[in-house]
Amino acid sequence: MKTTQPCNSSRLFGVLAALSLSFLPALRADTPPAGAEPKDHTLFMGLNLEIQDGIPGDTGYYRILDRAGDDAVIRVNGQLKEVPFVDIKQYQLKLEPKVAGLPVSVDHFVSDRVYTPANDPRKIWSKRQNAVSGYMYDQESNLTTNITMDAMFNSGKQMSGAGPNAVAVPNTGAAGGIIRDEAALNNYVNGESGDMGDASFYERKMQEDLDKKLFDAVDVTFEVSSPVELEAPYVVLVTEFREKEDSKEAQRWILIKPLQPIYREPIKVHVMQAGLPPGFALGTCQVHLYNAGHEVPTTASAKRMSLTKTQVLEYADIQYLLDHKGQTLQPAPMHDSAPARLRDDVDAAQLNQSFKVTVSKQGQVMDVSSSAPAGISHYTQEIWKKLRFYPALDNGKPVAATVDARLADFAD
Repeated sequence: MKTTQPCNSSRLFGVLAALSLSFLPALRADTPPAGAEPKDHTLFMGLNLEIQDGIPGDTGYYRILDRAGDDAVIRVNGQLKEVPFVDIKQYQLKLEPKVAGLPVSVDHFVSDRVYTPANDPRKIWSKRQNAVSGYMYDQESNLTTNITMDAMFNSGKQMSGAGPNAVAVPNTGAAGGIIRDEAALNNYVNGESGDMGDASFYERKMQEDLDKKLFDAVDVTFEVSSPVELEAPYVVLVTEFREKEDSKEAQRWILIKPLQPIYREPIKVHVMQAGLPPGFALGTCQVHLYNAGHEVPTTASAKRMSLTKTQVLEYADIQYLLDHKGQTLQPAPMHDSAPARLRDDVDAAQLNQSFKVTVSKQGQVMDVSSSAPAGISHYTQEIWKKLRFYPALDNGKPVAATVDARLADFAD
């Protein structure tokens, strides 16, 4: 059976509680005022998925780094390895909040219990009825042939006596073989010997099986579209179920499926997940969408919240403090605070120049200086003022500190 790992609920509660307090003023308004910072980022409840590599004896779990065709890419002992999605048997799941760009649209999401073709009562009883109908047709043809032959035998007996070369043939007689064969034919066709010849028999048996609701698969359909191109997407479906309606313990079943590239034009996704116990009770079905190993938010993501860039950085601060409780650390560059074109806007010499930067306990740049003869330009100072650090920590508490840093540290 596949293994799962529950999320760290205390850590998750701490993050969401802190975020709620931090973002409360911004969340009160449905639309930001004119000129306000756009909410072009999304906080959502994501899913970290780790899988085994399929090598006997290796019980380790590895994060999916990328997708290569129908394979998941993982790193094992420093080496990249491709594992076919269909061969993934063991995995670990961990729910945790994530931040990414604008959500991808997932529309018309429907999940329901269905039958696999081999277990569908409609197909089973239709196939049986067709088989019996075919057999009945063969029997009817044989009996009709016998009746015709009997008539020919009787006629031949009478005709053969008219000439010297007449041959005696069996004569069952009109009151014998012909009537007997007709009776057998009518008896079989009309179902007098049983219900197998009656169409209502199959309808009744089919309905009896349908009423048992022994579904053994989950059928999921939805449409997906993205404001930006997703070149290597794959979907992870997490289905909760109970073996029977009255079962108390819920279980999880996971399916990973690679998808075609996703664009603005919606594409339809249909997945049938077989192998569930017949008669299972369906619980929630979650859809998580990934592109090149990174989860992207969707309109179906749980606990989704729109954020501004500033709020994203505040969230990163909160998460950093929770991840480094009790530790003593120097300020660390917050890569998300850097402009996307930092390497293009600053030449190599400026990128690699060392500066002495004073960082507040909130992670903001308070002062920057350089011992280089040329000093520091106004343009470079303005770039530094827009950057953020994870604050220095003293036994887990944020404090102000001074650190040597380069612009290149934010562009790596």
